[in-house]
Amino acid sequence: MAQLVELVRGTWLEGLDEDVGREIESLCDVMADRVTDAVLSLAMFEQVSNRPPRALDKDAWERDRAAERFREDELAAQDPRDFTAPDYGEWRMKISEQARRDVVQAKWSAGELPQEYEHRLPFLHARTFLTSLAQLSRALQAVAKLDTGAAKDEIVAARDAFDDALPALKPVRDSVEHAEDRMRGLDKHKKKLTLAPITNSAIHAPGGGVLVGDMLNGRHFGCTVEDGTYAEAEVSDATLEVARVAVQRVYDALPWRTHGYPRYIPSR
Repeated sequence: MAQLVELVRGTWLEGLDEDVGREIESLCDVMADRVTDAVLSLAMFEQVSNRPPRALDKDAWERDRAAERFREDELAAQDPRDFTAPDYGEWRMKISEQARRDVVQAKWSAGELPQEYEHRLPFLHARTFLTSLAQLSRALQAVAKLDTGAAKDEIVAARDAFDDALPALKPVRDSVEHAEDRMRGLDKHKKKLTLAPITNSAIHAPGGGVLVGDMLNGRHFGCTVEDGTYAEAEVSDATLEVARVAVQRVYDALPWRTHGYPRYIPSR
């Protein structure tokens, strides 16, 4: 289970330009929200990743096949064909496919995910995790550019430490965001990528030439990035701790009013 991440910040800023102060308070909210999003997506990633593969559930598979056969019989009774009819083969394939679709629809209506949807859940939560942290990175960039007086050097250091600890975050996020180009083997200028060699526990392509749209290599979400190399970022508490430390450093550096009270996030 993902660890709960607690942040502590002040309530009111002092000693800063009023407009700058409002911007910073808004960015502080953004940073807290992105950390929260990352915590939740990591928790859901771990939950769905720890489920046993549905393919191992033989009883469920047999129930689905029985439901499909029952639905096929219903459809055949509504529009019968003799096996000698010229279109018998086409008719049989049509009702078989319709029966399969009807069973999938019935399961969806009953709250059960189709297997293909379920397979995508870890990818969905991993992408949300990394996207949340990429948005946090941009918020850190924004607050580091503001005139925060004596706090500025520490805020810049927090931003730089975050980026240095997670170098794959931006290129992976960019490729996720621009999948329409990357999956065609194009960079941001619409030029063909030269696909670099990949060797890891999931792919062995020492000669290059392999385009990866998105892949989960254990806890690592990876893809082909802008320069044609393969990059991956870890979906884990360790990555989340990098985010927590960066945000807390920013909060601690800012000039909060001493007579205010600290806010603990989450508050309840």
